[in-house]
Amino acid sequence: MAEMFVDLSTPGQLLERTARSYESLRLATGHGTTLPGHATRTLEMQATVFRDYYTTDASEPLFRGDNGALDIRTWNGVAWYRRSGRPSAAIPGTSNHGRGRTVDFQGLVGFDTPTYHAFALEAGKRGWSNAEGQRVGECWHWNHNPDMDTFEYEEDELMAAKDEIAAEVIKQLKGPAGKVKLTWATRRAIAAAQDKKVEDVADEMSLDDVLSYAARATFDNAALAVEVETLKAKLEKLAAGVKVDVSVDEAAIARKVVAALANRLTE
Repeated sequence: MAEMFVDLSTPGQLLERTARSYESLRLATGHGTTLPGHATRTLEMQATVFRDYYTTDASEPLFRGDNGALDIRTWNGVAWYRRSGRPSAAIPGTSNHGRGRTVDFQGLVGFDTPTYHAFALEAGKRGWSNAEGQRVGECWHWNHNPDMDTFEYEEDELMAAKDEIAAEVIKQLKGPAGKVKLTWATRRAIAAAQDKKVEDVADEMSLDDVLSYAARATFDNAALAVEVETLKAKLEKLAAGVKVDVSVDEAAIARKVVAALANRLTE
């Protein structure tokens, strides 16, 4: 079955298997595309890039290699000269960027750098090669070969999904100022538990306070209180930028905890 082109999480498109590998590599290294042309290029896009990098006017300042030779390409029967200060580009219709397996990864500043070596280690695990890029002096130009890709993506994708769930938990529970908006029923339940009037209970509460209060409350299922407290600790780590595992069950608890408080405390 033929692969389809799919949109990336960053600008651009790639074929399905290469896109899957790209997303994993981007998450592992932080390097990816910033423009659509850094991934798959249409013939029109290739022609635009080529005309920007090359000229038919030999009187312009031109690129010369270490041996002094010009970079000359023949396109449609006409000689094109690489401009000074421009990288190389394939003749339109011959670029690997048109095949859906090539990416110009941004932020790789040179071949002999810690950044490049760290990226190359992760890329190699996923079937990416910079061999073509090395031939033309482009540390950013990488080709993906799905047949050489033996990386186990399932664990990576599960972690990414759990991180997305965690982000959604925080989004749903936190207001603009890091507060949770309490329903009147929840405020009434808190007031009763603390022997206060409802109007004395703020209509907003910090996320930490809500989760702590929920953990201390008397639930039919005592394990729920433990899970809520566990989630609180994980949310604190997430807020500090620490990657943690957040299970689907804990996410469901977190999304419902404020509404569930009112019902459970007033039963």
